[in-house]
Amino acid sequence: SEVWVVTCGRDEQVARLTKRLGDRARAEAMIDSQLSSRTKIAFAHRVVRTNQSLANVQAEVIGALPERRGGAL
Repeated sequence: SEVWVVTCGRDEQVARLTKRLGDRARAEAMIDSQLSSRTKIAFAHRVVRTNQSLANVQAEVIGALPERRGGAL
């Protein structure tokens, strides 16, 4: 099995979560309570960065799926 980390830069994380929660301080507190992206990435087999277009993210994910690489799910 693989560990995938899906991430974007901190500024983008804060902006997206603030938009959902309506509270920047709460969004920052939630992000700060988690492992950093750098720490998560150290354990990842694959990293998907979402600070690009949705089409690019989808293409990257679809291309990385095990059945696309000749492996089993």
